[in-house]
Amino acid sequence: MTRYLHTTPQGKVLRGAQSTIARFERFKETLPTMAAALDRAHSEVDPIKDYRVYLALLTEFVDIEQQAATAL
Repeated sequence: MTRYLHTTPQGKVLRGAQSTIARFERFKETLPTMAAALDRAHSEVDPIKDYRVYLALLTEFVDIEQQAATAL
């Protein structure tokens, strides 16, 4: 199998698949709380119908996780 997505545009090595999957699972678990903070029902944050809101919350989640990792 070709692994062409192994580095970022800046050349940094990307996380492994298992780590990415686990991180996405944490995001899905956190999503209802994040949606509620915006006074939205979880069902109102759909990755297809509400792509921009979903992407904004995903980006926020990634930023929070990165800040937590660098704080350690």
